[in-house]
Amino acid sequence: MPAALAELDGERFVSARFLEHTDYNPHGFGTHIALGDGPPAVTPGPGRFGARRIPAERLTVRTVRRVRGDDGDDGDIVPSGWHIAELDDGGRVVRLAAAPDDLGVVLRELRGAVHEQS
Repeated sequence: MPAALAELDGERFVSARFLEHTDYNPHGFGTHIALGDGPPAVTPGPGRFGARRIPAERLTVRTVRRVRGDDGDDGDIVPSGWHIAELDDGGRVVRLAAAPDDLGVVLRELRGAVHEQS
């Protein structure tokens, strides 16, 4: 299990950040992704309080890469060991950052959420 994965009441909370402001990550509040019971969601910490559902059906992975020096949100640089997934969100590029293993877990869960809705 990746190190940043926390379990709480049958759910997993992955330390991850969307680097753009979106309807599911207003003002960049999210520091974790909730996986497991219920739809994937952005949360301000471990727990479903304040959770915003991630519209997995809208997202397509464009590329996954290592962090570069210009990655960050309002000057807040993500850890250098993290990777960035560039996602297409209905024609808009949004970036999701997490440790490599954690990012893989989140991307698999997002793909699975889309298949469950089909």
